[in-house]
Amino acid sequence: MSHKDKRQIRKIIFEHFDHIVAQWEQFQASTITMGTYHKVDEIRVEAGILRLKIGDRVVEKTLSELSPLLASAKDSELACYQVSPSGYGIYWPLLDEDISIDGLLGITH
Repeated sequence: MSHKDKRQIRKIIFEHFDHIVAQWEQFQASTITMGTYHKVDEIRVEAGILRLKIGDRVVEKTLSELSPLLASAKDSELACYQVSPSGYGIYWPLLDEDISIDGLLGITH
């Protein structure tokens, strides 16, 4: 793809981002087979460390061990995240970066 095409796609996505996210969340919520994979609570990013509660387990990881992009992100970018309705992952839309909860827990498939 040319740079012009990529810019046009980004523009379309940006203009319709809220609608895309709402439709994705509606799809996730309506997918009976998806269910809740992980219960993710209490997400905090402080001093370069991601802290969250997954079920009854507390997980702490440095951003640098998770992703160079997360490690170099601004606080305002890190504060804007979404947990998938199924609890399968965490997504930072301003960074276009996501991590899987299975990966945080060391679960391999």
